Amino acid sequence: MVEMPVSVGDLIDRIAILEIKRDRITDPAKRTRIRAELSLLTARREATLAPSAALTALTREIEGVNRTLWDLEDTLRGMEAAGTFGDAFVTAARAVYRENDERARIKGRIDALTGSALSEQKSYL
Repeated sequence: MVEMPVSVGDLIDRIAILEIKRDRITDPAKRTRIRAELSLLTARREATLAPSAALTALTREIEGVNRTLWDLEDTLRGMEAAGTFGDAFVTAARAVYRENDERARIKGRIDALTGSALSEQKSYL
């Protein structure tokens, strides 16, 4: 296992994604690996971050955005498989980058709230 420093926002985001995977992926072997990683990261979060109402609220926000992204990406994959690239496809594709922008904003707010020494940097055209 390789350990690397990450921002608090990235840690919270990764935990949220693993929780979605735990809830939605049915393959037993994959679920075992997901639960193992989730356990490690949750333990790290609990050992290093003091609970707060503000952090809980931001965690809920990032969970919601990640669930929306998961659904959008499933929709896009379905449309691609069907060869449907009309207005609905374009609308869903545009929603993905908007949701990813929101996800980055929430991660930044988590980093600011917790005084994270690291913070993801984005650049857009």
